[in-house]
Amino acid sequence: MKNSKFLLVGAIGAAITPAFADDAGNSDATSPTYMDMDFSQRWSGIYVGVSAGGIGHFAEHTGYEPAGFDVGYSWPNQSDEAFGGIFGVQIGYNYQLDHLVIGFEADISTSSAAAMVEISDGYSWLSQRTEIDALGTARLRVGYAFDRTLVYATGGLAVGKINDSIQAEYSGDAYSWSDGSRWEFGYVVGAGAEFAINDKWSVKGEGLFYDLGEEDHESTFVDNYAWGSKVESQGVIGRLGLNYRF
Repeated sequence: MKNSKFLLVGAIGAAITPAFADDAGNSDATSPTYMDMDFSQRWSGIYVGVSAGGIGHFAEHTGYEPAGFDVGYSWPNQSDEAFGGIFGVQIGYNYQLDHLVIGFEADISTSSAAAMVEISDGYSWLSQRTEIDALGTARLRVGYAFDRTLVYATGGLAVGKINDSIQAEYSGDAYSWSDGSRWEFGYVVGAGAEFAINDKWSVKGEGLFYDLGEEDHESTFVDNYAWGSKVESQGVIGRLGLNYRF
């Protein structure tokens, strides 16, 4: 599944780049405030912006028996997928050396993605709901600038706020609990392209893949019976953004 996620990110970047390049080639270069600037300074400076797009979050649940319990049973492995919108703000800085542009960007976004996985073995039942409440990144960007267009690769740190709630039924008795909200840390990589409208405003599109690592969940809901699951969280983001450069 991980390979398919990287392919999706690559497809987003591949689809974005030609579109921006075509716009750059066909735009009339009549904006004196932008085209009369020294080429080596067109992307340099601090910028802020907003972004919106879609997120796909993927969770792999690997069941295990918690330490201290010897019932010879663990929940079966499961996977779930959550899709939703993502909306955020970003701030960054670029430094241009001829065609080479090196920069840093930090962003924080809210997400509507949520997923539920249900597991049953015939006499017990469990349901786990996972919500991705927020996602932030701090990334380096390295790109190549030509005319009004900047294409770049990016990567860095990712942090996600995840909320889990669990319901279980055993021999007709219902139990529920929640791990509450927690922050998980990992990495993010991706690619994108940005097009300068004028000397201040630009629009961008990017695709990102993030991995928030693994988290163990354990709970005892009846005497001598426990539930354990190792959850691996990954996802992809495709979004558009609008930046203002100072």
